[in-house]
Amino acid sequence: MNTHAFRSFAVMVCLAAFLGGCTYLQELVGLGVQQPKVHLVDLTVAKANMTSIEFLVSLRVDNPNSFDISFAKLRYKLTASDSQIAGGTMMQHVTVPSGGQVVVKLPLSVDGNSVLKVLHDLLTKSTETYAALTATADFDTPFGAMEAHFEDKRPLRQIAGF
Repeated sequence: MNTHAFRSFAVMVCLAAFLGGCTYLQELVGLGVQQPKVHLVDLTVAKANMTSIEFLVSLRVDNPNSFDISFAKLRYKLTASDSQIAGGTMMQHVTVPSGGQVVVKLPLSVDGNSVLKVLHDLLTKSTETYAALTATADFDTPFGAMEAHFEDKRPLRQIAGF
């Protein structure tokens, strides 16, 4: 190994060791920003009648970073029986503190026709029918914009209590 190559290698090793030991510097240069974690906490029926069922979905957003992150737009949808049965967009500014978490509550309304189709599939299909809640949030960080995705898929029998 020639002297120039050795010096270049030594500088790279020292830089990697320095960056590996300094979280703030990693975040500063954009190497250490971690995506927030989103978890489904609760899904409850808020109201039910002959034309629709209204749910309240609670999502917990965890911020693993050493700085606050925020979002003002969260797009979400619920699919079951191979079709989207509900969806919405939350337009509310939410800040998740450094190393902290927040719980976000989303309204979700499913019309009667979709409920009947899902119930029909649940009662007549021999294979398991699943419901999936997906969400996408546009986060702002001190180091730029970040998009975070979430999906929770569960058997309908489990959700319905069968």
